Amino acid sequence: MRSCFVVSCAAVMVLLLLGTGGASSPMDSVVWQTPYDNFSGSSLNTALWYSSGTTLSTGAGGLTLTPTFLSSSSENDVGIEAKLTVNSGAFFAAQVPFSITTATPGSGGAVTLGIYLQSNDYSMTGGMDWVKANNSSMGGTTYNGTYFVTAENVGTAFETTSVTQGELGLIYSGGMITTYYNNGTGWQQLGAPDSTAGWTGPLKFELDTTIDNSGSLTAVVQDVQFGNSTAVPEPTTMLLLGCGLFGLGIVGRKIKK
Repeated sequence: MRSCFVVSCAAVMVLLLLGTGGASSPMDSVVWQTPYDNFSGSSLNTALWYSSGTTLSTGAGGLTLTPTFLSSSSENDVGIEAKLTVNSGAFFAAQVPFSITTATPGSGGAVTLGIYLQSNDYSMTGGMDWVKANNSSMGGTTYNGTYFVTAENVGTAFETTSVTQGELGLIYSGGMITTYYNNGTGWQQLGAPDSTAGWTGPLKFELDTTIDNSGSLTAVVQDVQFGNSTAVPEPTTMLLLGCGLFGLGIVGRKIKK
């Protein structure tokens, strides 16, 4: 009777470990708050956001950002910055669903949609971009195609993609920024975590679209969500896990005997 109980507990533990193992992402453990903004109003909510650039609109379809290329400038952008405080060393997470309706970079250029955390004086940036490049030189290498790209101070990671609709995400924890993307198959980490050591705080969250060199871009964003904590395992789960560990311990002692 007791041996059946032990085996059952051990089996439950194995199932729990398989169900919550390495396949899940830290983004799945974030406790997401009510959407910070779904952009359904007739204009940008200035109580929640600062804005740069005028070619943006809101409504039932979400936030539409359309940077306009200016021949007098080599880089043109439209962005918004959240009016919230991200204290240095605190936990913060963001997830941003997006869709790209137009992305046509000019020769030698790129168009981007990105999310970032920046130091209070804007001198340091960590985050990521969705990028479509047309023979664009980045970091001494020429790129031609669509990518998820880190925007970090410790190096740049490129991940080829074909999606024009997905999610961008980041987690700031322990003084490190880790970026993620979801291309429809679940959250994937992009590159190595980026240290914010030496950054001046509090940090700022920004969402930005850019045309580099020439081209056109229209990006739509909906339901931006932030989180300031991760989920704590439920008592029932911990009890079952403990039961499984106890069962395996008994089995191990019997084997040794």
